[in-house]
Amino acid sequence: MAAAWGAYCSTVACITKSFISVKGIYMEATIQGVAIRWIVPHSFTQFMPEDVDYRVMTTFFEFYETLLHFVLYKLYNDIGVRYPLQSSGLEVKGSTSYILGANLRNLKNALSSTTSTITNTVSETVDGDNEKPSEAPKKSKSERKKEKDLITSVGAALSNINEDSDDDEDEEDGVDVAGPLKAALQSMADDEARSSIPGGAISGDDDALKRRRLFAGLTFFLSREVPRGYLELVCLAFGGKVGWEGPNSPLDAADPTITHHIVDRPKLPASYDSLPKSREYIQPQWVLDCSNFMFLLPIGKYSVGSSLPPHLSPWVDHDEEGYKPAYAEEIERLKNGESVLEDMITDPADEIEEVESENDGSKGSSEEDDSEDENESDEEDPKARRERAEKHRKKEEEEAHALAKTMMSRKASHLYGRMQNGINKKKAQVETLKTRRKEIEAQVGTLTNRRREIEHTKKNDSTGKTPLKQKVERLKKERAAIEKEYSGNDGTLKRSKKKRRVES
Repeated sequence: MAAAWGAYCSTVACITKSFISVKGIYMEATIQGVAIRWIVPHSFTQFMPEDVDYRVMTTFFEFYETLLHFVLYKLYNDIGVRYPLQSSGLEVKGSTSYILGANLRNLKNALSSTTSTITNTVSETVDGDNEKPSEAPKKSKSERKKEKDLITSVGAALSNINEDSDDDEDEEDGVDVAGPLKAALQSMADDEARSSIPGGAISGDDDALKRRRLFAGLTFFLSREVPRGYLELVCLAFGGKVGWEGPNSPLDAADPTITHHIVDRPKLPASYDSLPKSREYIQPQWVLDCSNFMFLLPIGKYSVGSSLPPHLSPWVDHDEEGYKPAYAEEIERLKNGESVLEDMITDPADEIEEVESENDGSKGSSEEDDSEDENESDEEDPKARRERAEKHRKKEEEEAHALAKTMMSRKASHLYGRMQNGINKKKAQVETLKTRRKEIEAQVGTLTNRRREIEHTKKNDSTGKTPLKQKVERLKKERAAIEKEYSGNDGTLKRSKKKRRVES
């Protein structure tokens, strides 16, 4: 039953959010305007506690199982598929991933058979009415009108290109030729995405079309160590194609159409060297982050063996919390078309050196001190005025809050105090997060400076010898000195008694 539910959600493209946690993988789907959230447990061995009354749990399980059967019957009936699905008989037993794959294939076959049955019925009806057999079933008025509009828009754009080909360059720049073509191609892409979603009017809204186009044209291949269940659901729900290492996979590992190979290992094995070089190797978190932010993120931070960025929860409203993580701000800049360059981040030590150099330079310019002091005093006056105005405004707000609190009843004053206490706690948490963020940035700056110092000490000496070569030569000299002393003492490092007497 869980597999039938997952097959429906991925086929209808209603999965909106997903998040990997310690308890499992949280997923959310919007079905007929209602947000439904569930959790997929990790594939671990379950230990059944003995202090639980499983008879009571079985009663609730039977009730919800029957209820979910009714829900699935209604949902499958809306997309024109009979529930329960007809089993192919190939995979009756097995893990959750195999059962899910079987349900996905059965649902796809049921949809295709339903579509072919309707098409055959329409064609037979048309053949019975007309004397000549028609090559294709007739289309509705709305479909014919939409195709006519597309042909007209594309034809108008092409005619504009042909008419303006002999004009001057200035006139060509003023004609918007790309607009109609872009609108026509966008409409064709929307129609293609809408046709891939069964039950068009039910799930074919704008959000579902955007989700279906996110991974359109991408083909994912899952390694055997990657959990297949939830990744397959997310990839299919957002328009991608999925293959895996195992039986009944629609793709082979060496398929050249694979664009993204999902691997959850510290490094790639040597057997992957023979695979095509056109694919990208990523970690599973990339799929979930892209689906949550509805944006194809750069794969540099998700490459195999690299430390992953923070996995942000899609259910947290950063504006309401008052704190937005650094990675969320970076993704927002990427979505806005801004370039994010890590090299532009200055280290704290560099800023301190710049300030010290500026101070040293300012000590030498004694003639310009008077003019600079005058300019600074002129600049500080507006700042001081703004600070005084801010203090005055805060004081007025505090007085207004105190006056309003005195006019409240005891119950309202108690509720107001609890509300302010919650607001203050949230502010304290935000300040704590900001402080930790600054500490981490300072630690990163310290590590960067330390790395630079180590790299500086590892430079070659004046003779061009590397530090390793210098160490080898030093050890050779020490060994030669020890061997010389050893050979001079007749094969022993201990001095003889005669030499000791002579020396004494």
